[in-house]
Amino acid sequence: MTDQTVAIVTCTGDRPEALAMCRGYVERQDYCGATQWVVVDDGDVPTFGIARRGSRSVVYERLASGSPAPASYCANLLVALEWAGDNGSEWVVFMEDDDFYSPEHVRRLLSHASEGVHLIGDPMRRHYHLPTRQARAFTCSHTASLAQTAIHRELIPDLLAILRRGKLNVDATLWRKTPSKRKIFVSEWTQVGIKGLPGRPGIGVGHRPDGPRWDPDPELQTLGWWVGSAVETYERFACTPVH
Repeated sequence: MTDQTVAIVTCTGDRPEALAMCRGYVERQDYCGATQWVVVDDGDVPTFGIARRGSRSVVYERLASGSPAPASYCANLLVALEWAGDNGSEWVVFMEDDDFYSPEHVRRLLSHASEGVHLIGDPMRRHYHLPTRQARAFTCSHTASLAQTAIHRELIPDLLAILRRGKLNVDATLWRKTPSKRKIFVSEWTQVGIKGLPGRPGIGVGHRPDGPRWDPDPELQTLGWWVGSAVETYERFACTPVH
């Protein structure tokens, strides 16, 4: 199914450099169907000037700033999903404002769409922490992060109900509450969770690389394998390693 209408949802706030890179990743998606980029921004400084450039259709919503996380994250997603539900998007794909996405990301996710499949995701996760030049790859066998998930419009009410509870583990809750017949896992390696870009700090555990499962990457070799030529863009944000 490569011709269904897709809303690409990005929630942001006070991360202009990250959002500028995200815009490039959205623009280069090779999915053939109709898409709209839904950007919801609750930062102190509006980033509409960055979001609106480019050929892909953009819907920009501005929220009042100041809500603490995770309330801010949930409020942004609520607005984006309500828009997608009201405007007939058949699928919703979530692209984080500070993550890397290959051009095939949306297409490969939706290539697994079929009758009766309403939730698609990749359980293979790759995180990269730029300030410390550390990498982490792992698998969550029964869930996928929202940044690697696509949902059919029939699941929008379910996700809205989860968001209204204001809890942070939105993605895990969605996967846990969705019957198995509506799940499909893919493993395409089209996304990398980039941590430590300038701007408002992230709130996920990947932003705190103090555990044993992180691998040092002083020369950015692992990052280069994961993101290709984009490593040059990220290099300026990676602190110089201490030898």
